[in-house]
Amino acid sequence: MTLIEEDLLAALKELQESALAMTSGRLPSSRELERYQRAIAWSKKVIALAERSK
Repeated sequence: MTLIEEDLLAALKELQESALAMTSGRLPSSRELERYQRAIAWSKKVIALAERSK
């Protein structure tokens, strides 16, 4: 597995875990919301990097 693939996998796992708080049926805490937003930003960066390296 390449470094980009490892980063993408880690970013997607973080996004998946943080999304659980967003869909739990209760209001997320500010920390959970920040974690979710960071996971989205991280995923976008890794995807852009992977697309540029093609």
